[in-house]
Amino acid sequence: MWFSLQKVIMTVFVLVTLASSAFILYTVPVYFTVFEGLRSFSVALPVLEIRAADSSNISVVTSFEVQNPSELTYELRQAVEMLTLEGRFILAKTLSFRKFVQLGPNSTVTLSINAIVPVDEISYVEARLSSPWFVYIRIFVSGPLVDQFAWTNTWLVSEVAHFQTNAQETV
Repeated sequence: MWFSLQKVIMTVFVLVTLASSAFILYTVPVYFTVFEGLRSFSVALPVLEIRAADSSNISVVTSFEVQNPSELTYELRQAVEMLTLEGRFILAKTLSFRKFVQLGPNSTVTLSINAIVPVDEISYVEARLSSPWFVYIRIFVSGPLVDQFAWTNTWLVSEVAHFQTNAQETV
């Protein structure tokens, strides 16, 4: 009887060890693929354009590329932008997508956020157009295994890429 119990315990131990080894052999490559995909996900330096329709209507268009050099597919769900000029908060804008934007393996998507400068900040912005801007971008992404995560970064934009006066705004 003792020998039979010992044989059952040894069989259960070997089966659990084999199942655990198979699970580890499967999950380790998946884990490293997801880890590398999250680490390589990036956004290119944003480009700022300022459009002044008149002295009471200024908009800031921020264009940036979301890059996915990994072999995974992501869904872009939302992008949030905050702009400051010489350390002063100017505006925040959220870009939501009706349908998620698919970001396939080894691909790039260009996004643009068009935000209107609040009326109480227009004179401040007009007086300091050539000053450095800080662009804060937070992107909400859905990916394999991690479900939903946020990617953030802040850039110093020392030169506005394009300034246009008497622009026709279609917001």
